Amino acid sequence: MTFLQWLTRFKSWDTPRGDLADDVAGDKDFPDTDDLGQMLGYLRSRGACEGALRALKNAHRSYMKFCGKAHDA
Repeated sequence: MTFLQWLTRFKSWDTPRGDLADDVAGDKDFPDTDDLGQMLGYLRSRGACEGALRALKNAHRSYMKFCGKAHDA
């Protein structure tokens, strides 16, 4: 399961993760990758606020735990 597939599960939740999932679902240019740095770079290039960046970092950390993968940062 990719990060984007995993994140989709949170669409419409009234949480920062849900807001992120809604935004990403509506952005056809969002990178389909599991690379946190690439996703953060994309959000920064689009002028994302600190809250969105923090939501992405937290979601990615949870995703990595879900997958049983090591996490950097």
